[in-house]
Amino acid sequence: MIDESKRSPCDGELDPVNKAVEPGPITQRRASRRRVERTKVEVRSREDEADDRREDADREQKEDADNQEVETTGE
Repeated sequence: MIDESKRSPCDGELDPVNKAVEPGPITQRRASRRRVERTKVEVRSREDEADDRREDADREQKEDADNQEVETTGE
């Protein structure tokens, strides 16, 4: 059990049934920020993957066009 004298203002309220501390407003804000940051990173990585796929597709198209050009001019 938590000693009431050692609780900080950012600690949540003590749940009398489960004897657990519910997150306080500061803890909830920090958790929310972490979720937002994690989401931003995930979105950035998905966008980077999409950009890489587009670049690969463009490169393949250019290589195919170059190969067709060589075949038509080479013969």
